[in-house]
Parts: sequence; C-alpha cells; structure tokens
Amino acid sequence: MSAKAYCSGCGAALRAEDRFCPGCGAVGNAGAPTELHVQEFSPTNGRLQRIGDFAIDHAKGLLALLAIGALIGIGALIAREKSANENTSSPGYRMVRQLKSSGAIDNFNAILPEDDWETEYSLNDGDAHIRFRGNEMESSVPRYDDDLSDAIEAGAHREGFTG
Repeated sequence: MSAKAYCSGCGAALRAEDRFCPGCGAVGNAGAPTELHVQEFSPTNGRLQRIGDFAIDHAKGLLALLAIGALIGIGALIAREKSANENTSSPGYRMVRQLKSSGAIDNFNAILPEDDWETEYSLNDGDAHIRFRGNEMESSVPRYDDDLSDAIEAGAHREGFTG
C-alpha cells in the first residue's frame, strides 16, 4: 500500500500520476514524473509557410521586380496618349464610328495628332492608329491584323479618303 501524497502549498490530496496540484496548480508531486517535457510548436509545412519561406529567401529579387513593375507602370501613365477634342466636322469622325459599329474595332479614342495631321484616332487601346488631314488618311495597323487593315481600307474608300 502506497502512502498518500499531499500538496505542500494547499494540502490537497494528490494522486500518483498528478504533476500539478488539482487545488492550487502548484508544480511537483513525489509520485509524478519530475522531468517536464516541453515540445516546441512546429507548424505544418503548408502552402502559406512555403510562400513565406520563398519570400524571405528571395526578398532582394522580389523587391527588384516590384521596383521594375512600378517604373513600368509610371512610364505607362506618363507616355499615355493625350486625348483630343473632336467634333462631327473632324476628318475621319464618321469612319471610326462606322468601324466601331461594324465590329471591326473594339474601341477608339481621339488623341493629339502627330506632325501636321488634323485628327488622329487610337484604335483598340493603341494597337492601331489612323490619322487624317483633309481627304488624306494614313493608318498603322499590326501586320497580323489583316481584317482590320481591310476594314480601314474599305472605310477610307467609302468616305473618299486617299493615302
């Protein structure tokens, strides 16, 4: 028969397996193991941890990419085409609207014309341009966009533009 153990702090009865007093929480019991084992918390190797580890390991490169992206974004804002006023008498006014209504272009914007042109339009977010001066027209369309080239040519012929 084993002797009963009591807490030295509050006098509560302790069982042999108790490491802490159930009454006051004091540490220590003659019948319990005296060595405490503390296990360090280790998170699972999940997706967020791997992303965090990657970010820490490659911080300089990621910061460089962020800086380059910011410079490109600022450059795009500065180099943006400047909008221009237009009216129904502007050369090409009807033609670009017909190109839009026929589905040949998705969008257009009247911009400040280059050189001595009277009117210039940026088509499809700057992918192509059309410039007008009197009855003269000039366009710049990517080589791969034959459909747009054909639609511009047909529109120029219909509206009486040369170029």
